[in-house]
Amino acid sequence: MTQVGLYKGDDRFTNVLRALELAGEEVERKIHGKVLVKVNTVVEGNSLANTQSEALRAVLEYLKRFKLEKLWVGEASSSPMDLFCQGDFFRLQGDYNFEFLDFNTTGFDELELRSIEGQPLIAPICKIYRMFDCLISLSVPKAHSDAIMTLSGKNMMGFLKGDEIWKIHGVQEFGRDDNLHECTLTIHRNLRRLLAVVRPDVAVLDAFHSFEAGTVPQCAKGDLVEPRFALAGADFVAVDTVATTALGHKPADIGYLVYCVEDGYGEGDLAKIQIAGTSLAEARFPIKNAPRIERLLQWRA
Repeated sequence: MTQVGLYKGDDRFTNVLRALELAGEEVERKIHGKVLVKVNTVVEGNSLANTQSEALRAVLEYLKRFKLEKLWVGEASSSPMDLFCQGDFFRLQGDYNFEFLDFNTTGFDELELRSIEGQPLIAPICKIYRMFDCLISLSVPKAHSDAIMTLSGKNMMGFLKGDEIWKIHGVQEFGRDDNLHECTLTIHRNLRRLLAVVRPDVAVLDAFHSFEAGTVPQCAKGDLVEPRFALAGADFVAVDTVATTALGHKPADIGYLVYCVEDGYGEGDLAKIQIAGTSLAEARFPIKNAPRIERLLQWRA
């Protein structure tokens, strides 16, 4: 039975660190060699939709107990170094031994996705995706106006070239009322293609803050809420499943999460997931659905 650490409290750093510790030996066994912490920084300014510096500090503090060959913290979305500066990440370099990495500087391979018309759409994927021994995903779970929820699996979008991440949606102007159905079908299927190539070895979700409902497009323009918990585990599907449930949604409604279970990437049955720490009932904090939810649920069609 896979284990997920879950911790709820009034301090972001403590929540993330304790969630990792509660995840136990499954996580410890994954951490070795060259380790990459994939953050999520897609919004200008120190938006609470981005990975927060205190959450990153907690992950780095946890990693101090391991002898690593290399430790990177990176992203490809937007202008990573500028956003790391805005998020106050650079202050952490005085206390921890790691390097920041703009994935776009590592070169590119080609990943074949699909457009909303079903045609091949070639996206550059940063070569860092095949240069590490352990990938840790660190992001904020939140409502999303096309994919219903942003979770650890969706954080892998940040391995695509920064100015071409839109290709996951299958069209540059995505999520409009006139193409929403096609975009909804496409984003889940393209995430499936991406996750066949790169996926987390360890997942950490910092839900100290989250976003619900709100305007479209995108996920960071909704209403700010404070669930105040964190999750971690060596099975990203299990972590995403617990997070989805804790936030009041059904894992079976999240297309790319369903595909991850079908493709054998992890455990999606709550009955087979051991939660260590805070109980699921205590952490439960339902957030409002993304707008146009009835149409978003038609990803199965």
